[in-house]
Amino acid sequence: MPTVLRPDLPPAVDGVFARVLAKQPGDRYANCREFIEAMRVALGSQAADPRTLGSLDVVGATPTGGNQGSIATEQFRPIEVSHEHAAAGTQPGSARPGDTAVTHRRPPGEAPPGRAGGAGGRPPRAGRTGPRRRWYARPGWIAALAALVLLAAGAGTWALVSGRSGSSPHNHAASSAPATPKPPSALMAALTLANQSGGAKGMLPPSTCKQHSATMVTCTAPALGVAQVTFRTYPSLTALYDAYTAQVTSLNSGQFKVNFQDCGLQQTYGEVSWNHQFQHPKNYSVAQSSSGMLSEDQAAGRVFCTLANGQESFVWTQNSGHLLAVVAGPVHEDVWNWWLNIHHNIGFAGSPMNM
Repeated sequence: MPTVLRPDLPPAVDGVFARVLAKQPGDRYANCREFIEAMRVALGSQAADPRTLGSLDVVGATPTGGNQGSIATEQFRPIEVSHEHAAAGTQPGSARPGDTAVTHRRPPGEAPPGRAGGAGGRPPRAGRTGPRRRWYARPGWIAALAALVLLAAGAGTWALVSGRSGSSPHNHAASSAPATPKPPSALMAALTLANQSGGAKGMLPPSTCKQHSATMVTCTAPALGVAQVTFRTYPSLTALYDAYTAQVTSLNSGQFKVNFQDCGLQQTYGEVSWNHQFQHPKNYSVAQSSSGMLSEDQAAGRVFCTLANGQESFVWTQNSGHLLAVVAGPVHEDVWNWWLNIHHNIGFAGSPMNM
């Protein structure tokens, strides 16, 4: 409250500032002019407060001349309070119209010490009649005070918002800087090259793929009829085939069977090996695939397919790169055709690839 910093101000000033700083906009003054007028009224009521009466030169004034409007006349009407009147037996309110209320330090009409002529004083200015207003009762100071209050309120709001966001201007600049993109992993690089290969060109656009980590990439709707594909790499063949077994089991009602049927254009359900000779041999086990003893021409990986709940899913491995991938879509033929072209064209460093 202003009176905490300036006890000489009237308590009514606190009410004015409370309204200026109201939380809800509808509770504040409509404009700065209304605020200034309210301050004039509050400052004009100073004489009504006996706590500050002794510190004022003049607490009220009667307007002179006929150029004051109704607001000025109401705000500076005579305030008939004086200790001298009380000492002389004059009752409050008995002063003549036009009397000016003054403090107990001097009788009415006497200039403040140091302002009249004499030692150390200076003569009053020519043409000045009536008492001087306090500095804070002058319109210019009121306007300046209003501007400072509004400026302080805005600065306080900004500081509060800045503090809640936990950021300084320096931190804000740092946080708004674009994040450095992750460098493409070996997996992402292999998928990008596959999209440029002859057999799978345009079937795995990088714009549809997101690199979650160095070992995981998902591609959403990379081609017509393909809903989503997930690619993962593993540190070893053993880890790869453990993940393959778990994935197939989860899609096959908790069962895991090998080499029971091919996955082809007409076959929607099966599990088998595949190689880069475009063959699907049924004579290799998962243990052999995970041993690393099979050549690319014997078994480059394994594949499982199933059609369930209106969705065709293919799960396949690629020994090179220790890759496991899962693709799904609503139409078996679309998913099979996409897989047929893609799985032969994902090549890692040092591995054979059908280009």
